[in-house]
Amino acid sequence: FQLALEIAASLRPVAICGTMAIAVVAWVALRRWSGVILSLAAPAVTFAVEKLLKQLVARQSPGASVFLYPSGHLAVATALVLTLILVVRSAGARPSIKVIVMACSSLFVLVMARARLAETAHSLSDVVGGVATGAAVTLAAALLLDAGLLRFMSHHRTRHRHLRPDQVHAANRAE
Repeated sequence: FQLALEIAASLRPVAICGTMAIAVVAWVALRRWSGVILSLAAPAVTFAVEKLLKQLVARQSPGASVFLYPSGHLAVATALVLTLILVVRSAGARPSIKVIVMACSSLFVLVMARARLAETAHSLSDVVGGVATGAAVTLAAALLLDAGLLRFMSHHRTRHRHLRPDQVHAANRAE
């Protein structure tokens, strides 16, 4: 229990360092801005959505002044690990690396969930709601980024279709 409690208490530095580390991995492994943007945006947007949902649902323990649903710890933790999984998957890592990342990521979320339940800070529905919030926001952000990137690339190719490669390069510099 002690390890789980320490992990739950250290989420803020883990989230900040994890976000930066995933952004670096996304850039080094993929050389794509969408991976970097996802790694920076998913935890932050998840945090904002979680705060909004807490205001909308407004579930409190008797005598408490804080809202409980969904668990912010689990929402942000899920956003972090799911972003890492998506980046590693997109990077074309070996299957063994993908399995290790998925196993460690799942274990991290499970330990975090256990800690929140052990502390009685949240009920099971709060924890499940946090995981669902983190997954939904991260997957939606990834889909929106991919759709935007595809639309940009399609528009870019269509505008310069009639040009030779050296002329496309010159046109890109002029823009």
